[in-house]
Amino acid sequence: MTSRLWDIEGRRAIRRFTGFGNPIGAVALSPRSPVGIVAGDGLNVCLWNLNTGNSIQTLTGQCAGVAAATFSPDGRRVLSGAYDGCVCLWNVE
Repeated sequence: MTSRLWDIEGRRAIRRFTGFGNPIGAVALSPRSPVGIVAGDGLNVCLWNLNTGNSIQTLTGQCAGVAAATFSPDGRRVLSGAYDGCVCLWNVE
């Protein structure tokens, strides 16, 4: 699977994120840094550097596909929720 970061005004993709092998169920942007989350059916939450397109960190431990993910307001934690109702809180400092 490939996800893209879009320039809405210019109507063009400005960055591609590849290597995520499962259907995507959730995306989110950090409020404090150029980091994004991509998560989905693969039981992992992947953090990406939005400036370079490089993978930063993979958070593992969900027991089912990830349905939602978000950053805390300070950008230090990620909260993810899976289709089985399991919620994980990750420290990503």
